[in-house]
Amino acid sequence: MTTPADFAARCAATAAELALFYAGEPDEKVASSLAAMRTNMQAELSKLFAAGADIPAAVDLFIEAILARKREIEAGASALGGSKPN
Repeated sequence: MTTPADFAARCAATAAELALFYAGEPDEKVASSLAAMRTNMQAELSKLFAAGADIPAAVDLFIEAILARKREIEAGASALGGSKPN
C-alpha cells in the first residue's frame, strides 16, 4: 500500500523529471501543456481521493514544483552558457 509519504516522494520525483522535459521550452508552450495536465490530473485524482480533499490545491503545488525546477535547470544551463540541458 502506498503511504502519503511515498505518494509525495513519487510526485516530487515526477515533477523533477517533467521539469527536464520542459526546460528550455517557451513559457507559452509549457503553460498550455501544464494547463491540460492540471485538468486531467484533477479529474483523475478526484476519482481516487475522498470527497473534500483539496485536489485543485494539491495539483497546483505539483505544477508549481515543475515550474520551479524548470527555472532552476534553465538558470544552471544559462550560467554554463547553454540554452537547453541534454
